[in-house]
Amino acid sequence: GPPLPLGDREIIVGMLPGSRLDAEQNAQDMLRLLSRLSTAIPEHKARLLVAAHDGFDMAQFAQAVEKQQPETNWRTIEVDPANSISCDSLLLQHSPQLDALVLKGRFASILHASDIVVGMAGTANEQAIGLGKPLIAIPSSGVQGESYARMKQDYFGPAAITATRDASEIARTIGAVLADPILQSRMAAAGRERMGSPGASEAIARDILDALAAQRTLAGASG
Repeated sequence: GPPLPLGDREIIVGMLPGSRLDAEQNAQDMLRLLSRLSTAIPEHKARLLVAAHDGFDMAQFAQAVEKQQPETNWRTIEVDPANSISCDSLLLQHSPQLDALVLKGRFASILHASDIVVGMAGTANEQAIGLGKPLIAIPSSGVQGESYARMKQDYFGPAAITATRDASEIARTIGAVLADPILQSRMAAAGRERMGSPGASEAIARDILDALAAQRTLAGASG
């Protein structure tokens, strides 16, 4: 797709709320839990890129954000139309150092643009580590809860860090990863190793065709 409107943000954090029925609640929770990010990286400006699924209700989400504004300090803002903000996107601001862009249909672009990824998702988290993105996994209050997060951490291994639902801990964890290039490299290498290189679907299809061809050969020989 077209380039993402990243502005002058120095740190890009991908946010994966998932695609299940609790995705909008997950996104609200993640904004609240990342509200202290600026304290962990005070010398940088950060933009959160929220990967919203196609059925994500932007208007309802904006209302929920505004309702929680006194507690979280997140608010919707007016922007220049050139930034392509529409019914498929929503720009939020927490402070001059931290804002968030909620986008539909830009999942791949968000992953590629991110320096680090925070997720309450399932398969989307796996895709993130497969691209070598350091992942901070957070249990959701719904489908992907604490037991699910523990199970997935066994699979992710050193490719991800599972944090509790504590804003200060999450901010510290993100700050520590961003400040440690060696840790980032280790997490990226582990993610690529665990997910494997591209081409699995083609390899599976080829194996199926080879198996069918072998069956036809055996059938012909026995006939």
